[in-house]
Amino acid sequence: MDFHQARGWKTWHHHRALMMVVLFVLKQRIQHQEDLPLLSCSDIETLAARFSPRQSITVVGVIRQKKVRHNMCQAAIDFANATS
Repeated sequence: MDFHQARGWKTWHHHRALMMVVLFVLKQRIQHQEDLPLLSCSDIETLAARFSPRQSITVVGVIRQKKVRHNMCQAAIDFANATS
């Protein structure tokens, strides 16, 4: 940590919080690599927001929405590869 030039307690905590978020996102992407290969940071944020007690959508519903989105993204990737 000697190379990190955080000048205050608040800055240091902000930096550490961002590092934890990056590690969480990386862990989720690795964990779901097989069933959701196109999982993005935005997807993880949406999933985390859906776990709020105030949301009415179920976990299965969120995963279904993400799979549909990923299928569309994969189709676009396949089309781009086929036309190039």
